[in-house]
Amino acid sequence: MSRILDRSRAINDISGDDPKTRELKVQLPELRLRAVLVIRAIYWAVGSGITTCLLMIVAFASAYIGARHEPAAAVLFTLSLRLFTASLISFAREVRIALNQNELASEKSQR
Repeated sequence: MSRILDRSRAINDISGDDPKTRELKVQLPELRLRAVLVIRAIYWAVGSGITTCLLMIVAFASAYIGARHEPAAAVLFTLSLRLFTASLISFAREVRIALNQNELASEKSQR
């Protein structure tokens, strides 16, 4: 995440209108998208972790007082898995963009 932000800042700090600068500034929207995807992945993963903690609390509290915990546990477990899946999807999208960006960069350097 910090590398994405550092690279965006470095590109924004470059002044001039030469072709190389314009070529670098074309990458800014892609870098912003990558940052958004990483942030989303982190938030979804944190949400999944919090939901998992709530699941544990509900399960132990229900067992302590002798109440049925299965319905609440099923809902919380399903929610936790959905959040974790969303996190993995966001992270996979960012990885795909990063790999495509690296492949394009290596192709340009070979020319």
